[in-house]
Amino acid sequence: KGTYGQSNWIGAENTAQANTLLAVINDEAYFTNPATLSYLKSKSLHLAYQQVYPIEGLSNKAFWVNIPTKNLVFAAGADLFGDQYYHESNIGLAIAKKQDRVAMGVKLAYQNIGIKEMLNRSKLMAEFGLLVNINKKLDIGMQAINLTNYKDPTIVNLGFGFKASKQ
Repeated sequence: KGTYGQSNWIGAENTAQANTLLAVINDEAYFTNPATLSYLKSKSLHLAYQQVYPIEGLSNKAFWVNIPTKNLVFAAGADLFGDQYYHESNIGLAIAKKQDRVAMGVKLAYQNIGIKEMLNRSKLMAEFGLLVNINKKLDIGMQAINLTNYKDPTIVNLGFGFKASKQ
């Protein structure tokens, strides 16, 4: 997700599925693919704390809110990874819209990365998401991260969602 040490597996479903939710619609879309936000129908507020490894300082803390309107879905959120020696923090806003079988979303975030007494770097990050519904059973999701910073690489993720049955 354009960061260095953070896993960005925010939310229980995303963690359980190993950060593979690019083409899956859920409330954790703010952290997975901003395009999938466009499918949300109700407002929601979320808080998350995850410590994947039993090491102090290797934990994620996050909150996000999803606000659907008639034509667009808005989201805002923030997350923090690390401790006083190394940390990554992000705060951002997202907007998404669905038109027929195509959904698009954009997220802008302010990111800060710090290593005690060595580095304190901040930057604006842009993320673009796309979700295409091929048919009733198949979706394709794409996410491009770090579209605003030429010094760091742009990361493009692609995923497929297959609905085997309604159950």
